[in-house]
This record gives sequence, C-alpha cells and structure tokens, in this order.
Amino acid sequence: MDDEIRYCPSCGVDQYEDLDEIQQTKSDDSEPKERKFTFGRILAWIAAPIILLLGLTLLISDPFSGILLILVGLFTLPLTRVRLRDDHGITFSRWVVLTIVLVGLIGAGGMIDGDEDIAGPGDTNGEEAAVAAGDDAEATADEEASDANEEAAANEDEEVAEEDGLQVRILYDGDWSGAVGEEGSTQSVEGNGDETLDVSDDAMIVSATAQKQDASDDELVVQILNDGEIIEEGSTTADYGVVGISVVV
Repeated sequence: MDDEIRYCPSCGVDQYEDLDEIQQTKSDDSEPKERKFTFGRILAWIAAPIILLLGLTLLISDPFSGILLILVGLFTLPLTRVRLRDDHGITFSRWVVLTIVLVGLIGAGGMIDGDEDIAGPGDTNGEEAAVAAGDDAEATADEEASDANEEAAANEDEEVAEEDGLQVRILYDGDWSGAVGEEGSTQSVEGNGDETLDVSDDAMIVSATAQKQDASDDELVVQILNDGEIIEEGSTTADYGVVGISVVV
C-alpha cells in the first residue's frame, strides 16, 4: 500500500486506521442480535395465552373483567414489549412487568368477586322463589287433580246409586206435576226440568203420571226404570199434555 495515500501528508495520521474502525462498527451493527431465552421469557410465553383465553371466556359473562384480562395477556407477551421498545423506546424492567401483571390479575379477580357478591343473593332468592312457586303450583295441581278425582268418583257412585232399584224419570224443560208410586198408593210430585224419583222396591205395579203446566209444544217424557233399564215409557207434545204409564215389575 502506498505510504503517501495511507498517511496524511499534512499531519501524518494513519487514515486507514479510522476507516477500519468505521467498517468494524458497521459490521457489528449489521450482525443480528441473538435473543436470550430466559426463564422469565419462557414463563411469559406460557402465561400470556392462558390469560388471553380466560379473558375471552369472560367477555360474555363479565365484559370488564374480560377486557382487563385480555389487556394483561397482551402486555404479558414478550413480543408486545419488544414492539413498544423498538417503535416507541418504552422499556420495562422485569419487576415492573411482574407488578403490572399481578395488579391486573388481582383487579380482574376483584371485579369478578364483586359481581358475584352483587348478583349472588338476588339470584339465590330468585331461584328459591322460583322453586317455591313451582312447588306451590305443583301442590295446587295435585290438590285440584285429587278433588277432581274425588268428585268424579262421587258422581260415579251417585250415578250407580241412582240406577239401583225402581225409579220414575220425568224429562221436560218446563214445569210439570203428577203422581208416582205403587199402584193404589201414589204420591203427588211436581217439579221443573228433568228429575228422577225413587219407588219402593217392594212395589208389584209401578205407575206414573205427569202433566205439562204450560201450552208449549215441547215433549214431555215419562219413564219407569228398573236398575237403570227403561221398562216402560210414554211421551206427549200436546198443550198441557198428560202422560200416564204403569208396569208390572
């Protein structure tokens, strides 16, 4: 190498020495920096997805806690802090990061507990009221069903009782009067609408007479029954019509 070019003619300074230092500095800057995988960085990569997943889960039931946990999870990611450092020059020490994460987790937990304390008693009372209302409704339904069954059984017994023995049945929508009983010892009767009258089972001959008390053309029917079976029947539609029947039992 030419000494005249290497050394400055005026001051005698080695010009290539400074050039070598500049080139060495550029070479050092161009080499990628090797990232160190420390225990804290590994722990952050594990914890961040868990916190983010928990925050996303809580977004529907508790939006404020969910959003806070998502922010904490994003801050926990090492990539987020690297971008803050490279783009904005903001750096955080390990203890600052740990403090921010813990405060965020505790705050989110406190918000969840507060919501449960506020909603808890009301929900419990509401559930108890709903259960009590359901029990009352069920009991009422059971009572009504029991009453209906008893009434049906009573009506059935009454119908069976009404069909036993000798009876006279008078069917008419208006007023009527007449006489019913054993031949030779009848008794006077009167009524309105349909009616069934008992006759002594000892009767040998049963007779029944009924007369309409109005001038309508409605049908008046008189029946004699034995154990619910019609053994004699008569009818009329005449004004103030009379029906008289008898039968040997």
